[in-house]
Amino acid sequence: MYYLPLPKLTAEQFQFIGSDLRRRGFSVAVGEKLRAQIDGNRLSITREGLAWSRVDLMDAVVPSVARALDFPKTLSKETPYFAAKKGRRGYEVQFFPRLEGLGRWSSLRRQGECGLTPDEALVLGSLLRDSSDQIECITDYPTEGCSPMQAGRHQYYSSRVPAMEFVSNLRTISKRSPRNSYLPRNSILRTKRPAALDPSLSEALGQWCYLKLAPQNL
Repeated sequence: MYYLPLPKLTAEQFQFIGSDLRRRGFSVAVGEKLRAQIDGNRLSITREGLAWSRVDLMDAVVPSVARALDFPKTLSKETPYFAAKKGRRGYEVQFFPRLEGLGRWSSLRRQGECGLTPDEALVLGSLLRDSSDQIECITDYPTEGCSPMQAGRHQYYSSRVPAMEFVSNLRTISKRSPRNSYLPRNSILRTKRPAALDPSLSEALGQWCYLKLAPQNL
């Protein structure tokens, strides 16, 4: 399977991409997902920012997506990146990564790769910027009290590290450090209280996200 992370799209961009693919010869159906087909080959695109196909059709997708990048950003009342739930001991934050989800997490670790996108790392950093918590995560270096785990030929550790260490060592598709941290397999983080999203975050996300994120007090 081939995957391509895309910007988080507005409804107008999503419809435009479908129309542009149709103009270029694809058979297109737009619902919760955009499904396109040409010469018997199929691809899928979501507004959450992911395209995939069993054959390499990504060169066919990029021109249509590139034409949609001139659209203005649209205010979103809800963040597409996570959902937070308050419990007795703090907050449980369920993160919604494009590639680092349950279905692909294990294969990425076996391959020694990471699918976290730069905008996802920025959102995590914003949520945890004032945190003094210990964060349950995966690292590729041993930490105090950690539990080793093997994925293919790669050694990882189930760890608890300070929030700022977790954020600064987050590996992404474009950044790898000598010491790297990763979201846990279920993409759930537990913290006493996540910070409200910074008002300047939407601008910092750039072309990775066309939804303006409203500040949220969790």
